[in-house]
Order: sequence, then structure tokens, then C-alpha cells
Amino acid sequence: SFGMGYLDPQLRQGLVSHEDSTVRDSCSLLDDVEPCGDDRPCRDGFCALLFYITAGVLIFFAASASDQLNFADYASAREKLNEEAFQAAMKAICVGGIVSFILAQCFLRFANACTEVVVWAALLFGPLSLIVAGVSMLPSAPVGTAIGFLSISLGVCMASCTCCCWKHLIPFTVLLIQTLISVMQDHFAMIFITLAGSILCVAWNLLCVVGCLALYMVHRSNNYQHDAAEDNAVYFAVCFIFLWGSMVASNTCHVACCGIFSRWYFGKEHDSPVAKSLKVAFITSFGSICLGSFAVAFIRATEMLLKKLEREAAEDNNPVVCVLLCLTRCVVNCIGDILEWFNEFAYVQCAVRGHGYLDAVKATYALCTFSGCQGISAASLVSTVMTMGALLCSILGGAMSYVIFCGLMTDQMGVAVFGSIVGVFGYIIAIMMALAVLQPLQSGATTLIVCWAERPGDLARSHPQLASEFASRGQSWMEIDFAGTPALQPQPDAARNVAAVPMMEMQQLPGSKQLSVTVPANVMSGQVLQVRTPEGQLLQVQVPAGARPGTTFLASY
Repeated sequence: SFGMGYLDPQLRQGLVSHEDSTVRDSCSLLDDVEPCGDDRPCRDGFCALLFYITAGVLIFFAASASDQLNFADYASAREKLNEEAFQAAMKAICVGGIVSFILAQCFLRFANACTEVVVWAALLFGPLSLIVAGVSMLPSAPVGTAIGFLSISLGVCMASCTCCCWKHLIPFTVLLIQTLISVMQDHFAMIFITLAGSILCVAWNLLCVVGCLALYMVHRSNNYQHDAAEDNAVYFAVCFIFLWGSMVASNTCHVACCGIFSRWYFGKEHDSPVAKSLKVAFITSFGSICLGSFAVAFIRATEMLLKKLEREAAEDNNPVVCVLLCLTRCVVNCIGDILEWFNEFAYVQCAVRGHGYLDAVKATYALCTFSGCQGISAASLVSTVMTMGALLCSILGGAMSYVIFCGLMTDQMGVAVFGSIVGVFGYIIAIMMALAVLQPLQSGATTLIVCWAERPGDLARSHPQLASEFASRGQSWMEIDFAGTPALQPQPDAARNVAAVPMMEMQQLPGSKQLSVTVPANVMSGQVLQVRTPEGQLLQVQVPAGARPGTTFLASY
């Protein structure tokens, strides 16, 4: 069965004929559900309920146990604080955050104007930093010189590998970033969505800190005795709750941004995209977000527990256990990285089609298995650009907090030490503001690549010029292993548009001739080819729907 027909015909045919049964079975998940539909049931509600219960218990426990905290001591300590220094610190941190927000906006504008320069700078930022650090260490002979030469050599090798491995992805990444910034400018509310997510993440962490502090005070006041196993269990639970809430806040914003970008892609950007995307993220797909975040948080909490046990084994001089725990932690870390990366693409299915988490994972696995990972590599380049921009803006924001605090407190002793502390808090706020501006880049890149892999024809209908540029620039990374003839190069003389019909439609058009055309490799349905007739006439032929590389169709002229 070919389902409801919501999938690109070429992709549908490839999925249903795939050798992997999981891929074949997942075709219906993509083909039966309309993208960006409004009538969606709530998915994975049990996990959303579990998250609400966890949050409620955490709030209730922190509130009910707050009487164990001696707030009188805190009030007395606050009276001893230098109010002038406190106000100066708050001003410095706020200014640092505002500066970071403005710089991130400027970075987006610069990235839109000089995209290729920004992409290359992001790719070479790490290698060049190693080279600069190595050069600065050369005068520190003899150990510093050796480390310096090693750092320079490593930086040069990384730069060479970067140029060789990523160069072919630059043109498509440039177009992708320009498109994403254009959509972000049209839907500025995405920035406030991600900013609200950052605030919710901080609020969750503060709630966890208060709860843990209250728990510690209760145990200390009751002289509670506990063993190592219970300590490890509590440590794991605390880490898990910290991570789960933070990931839920971050991934909810990711799904909301994915919904906005997908509605733009499918031509539904004028139908309240922000409100409907928020409804999906916070209501219908919130359970799926909680379930995916639960899995990653469980893996990461396990990794943190293994790290704790490894430290304890090292303190007990037990090298065998230490090595075993280290190896286990590395395996768990790899599993966590893969799952976290995979979830980023699976959440796109939650945003676009409203699938439950497990169905979204199956659909994403089918797309990755059939379509390859070259487009995903292009998305990773966008992530590199986002990371560089956020890092630069947050460093400058933190430095601004330090400078302002030191400038306001020039007459105080120890201003440099306190200024460093203020600079660290300023950096934290600054990176939150920078990520609030730049995070939609990564969500958008993930969404557009998934949607382009599923239904390239929708972009051709809603934004034909952009679809043409995607098709031409995407040739550098769309490497599907089909048999076909080499792509025909454009000719300098003028070409005439002609009609194309599939090979199965063999009837002769009245008063015309027909030319047999083989679809070249890396060419998709809807793209335009230039071919030359036996008479020497140059024609422009559009590849008909359903035609795959290696198949043949007739062009009438």
C-alpha cells in the first residue's frame, strides 16, 4: 500500500522497496499523515503526566521543607553585604546580557551578508585557536616549545582535514543559513520562545537546588545515617531530575521552532504558525518531548554516576575497577551522544506530523537509512556556525560585565576577585541570551533538511526560485546510489522549454517529435535538464514526477 500520498513518490518507492523491513514498515508513518495538520491527538501523555508529577513533588517538597532552612542567618548575612557592590554586580550582569543579545543580532546580520566568510571562520576557528596557542607557547622553552610545536602541528592537520572534508558542503550550507535567517526575520517570535525556554531551564535548576538544599538540611538535622549505595541512588536521582527538566525546556523550544520552519516550508506560514507550533510543543507533543528527554537524561545521569564511582575507585587506589568504569562510561557517553543527536531529528517528526516519540524514531531511522547523512552533515555545519557565534557573543558579554563592575567599584578592595565572579555570572547570562537568538538556526537547519528529503516538491510549489537553488547547490551533498548517466551540462545557446511525459505513456503527441531522455544521477523529479536533439536543437526538459535516476522518459518537442 502507498498510503495517503503525502510523501514524495520517489522516496515512497525507495522506502517500500528497501531491503530493511523496519524501513518498509515506517513508510506509512510518513505517507499517511499530512504535514502540519491541525487535528492532532495528544501523544505519550503518560510521560507528560509523570513529568508534571515530578515537578509537583519537587515544588511541594521544596516548599514544605523550607522551614528547615535558617532564613534568619541569610537575612543577617545580607545586611552585612555591601549593597553598592550588589547593585553594581546586578547592573554589570544585566548589561552583559543585553550586550550579548545585541551582538548576537549583529552576528546574524553579518552572517546573512557574508555567509561564506562566517562558515569558513566557524570551521577554522578551532584549528586556528590551536595554532595561535601553540605560537604563544613557543618562547617557553623547553617544555613549552615542544607543546607549542605539537599544538601548531595539530592545528595545521585539523585545518587541512577541514578544508578537504567540508569544502564540498560549503555552497549548500551558505544557502541554508541565508534561508534560515530570512525565515527568522519574518518570525521574530522564535527568539522569545527560546529565551523563555532558557528562563524555564534556569527556574528548574533553581528549584532543584532549593529542593536538594532542603533535603540536605533535613538529613543533617535528623542525624540520618545512610550507606554508599543510598548515596549513589540519591546522586543519580538528583542528576536525572536536573537533566530531565532542563532537556524538556530546551527540546520544547526546539519543537516549537521546528513547527514554525516546517509551516514555512509547506506554504502554511500565514496560518498562525507561531500559535499552532506552540500548541504542538506544549500540548499535543509535550509527552513525546518528555519521553525523549527522559531517555537522554537517564543515559547522562548514568554517565555522571559512573564518573563519580570512577573517582571513588581512584581514591581507593583500585586501578582495575577504575579502568572498567572508565571504559563503561565511554560506551555510555557514546550511546548518549547518538541518542541526543537522533532525538534532534526525531523531534522534527513530532513537530511536522504529530507522531509519538517511538513512531518519530522509526520514521527518522527510515529517512536516515534510505537518504544517507550528507544533508545531516550540512546541518552540523550550521551548528558549528551557531556555536561560534554564541561563544564569541557570550565571551564579550562576560568581559563587559567584568569591566563595568570594576569600573563601578574602583575604590573597593578585592575588586578584581569579585569582578571575576561577576564576569562568570555575566558569561552565563550572556550565553543564554546569545543562544536565545541563535538556537533557531539549528532547529531550522534540521527541519528544512528533513522536509527537503521527504517532499522536495512542496518547496518548488511554495518557493520555486529557492527550490531551484536548493536543487542546484544540493548536488554537492545529495549522493544517492542510483545508476544513471552523467548530468548534462548547460549549453551557451538558448534553450526551448518542452513537455515531458513518463516512458509508460508512449502515445505520440500530435504534430511533435519525441526524444528519449535518461534521468542523470543526483537529479530529482521537478528539476530541469538541458538536452540536445538529433537535429542539434537545445531543449529544456523538466523531469516528471516519479522519475528516478537511471529511468527514461519521453520529451516532446
